[in-house]
Amino acid sequence: MSPGTVVLYGDVFTAYSQIYVNRADGSDLGAYLGGPDSTGMIGAVGNGAVLGTSLHTGYVLLTVTMDPRDPGAASGDFEDVTEISMTTEDERFMLFCWGGEETHDLSPLPAGAATYRLRYHARGMDRASDSAGRGIDDPPLDEYLLQIWPAPYEPPAFPKVTSRSAQAQRRTWRR
Repeated sequence: MSPGTVVLYGDVFTAYSQIYVNRADGSDLGAYLGGPDSTGMIGAVGNGAVLGTSLHTGYVLLTVTMDPRDPGAASGDFEDVTEISMTTEDERFMLFCWGGEETHDLSPLPAGAATYRLRYHARGMDRASDSAGRGIDDPPLDEYLLQIWPAPYEPPAFPKVTSRSAQAQRRTWRR
């Protein structure tokens, strides 16, 4: 794996197990997480995407990298890895939580308005699903890595899905 440019590393608030990208919202989660460009853990519709987390409410540790080309999947102890494509209408890439209380502007995208591949890694999802929540000062329960690079459209992929939580999300949303 090439290291890529880390554009975000830290605790990000999740509510209802969701983090949004660009114009996504929770009004029709089925369109995002259950649509044709979804893995159940991450899904895109138009210029927006939804990242699913196992923790219902609280802070997750999230790293986001931007690369000029496919960096290769991260090695290590990630239990789950899924991929989708997303086409943007501009150079913006914004992450925000439910209700919009917390936002992270990760712009600009390396190729501007284009189609990108998003590879979403997860670890600790089963541990987090059994938890009531996580405060900012508590140790991380679940951790995520989102790699982003320009690439032609490809259907969703499931390189590695081993946790019970990721398997349940896939079954729930990918019918």
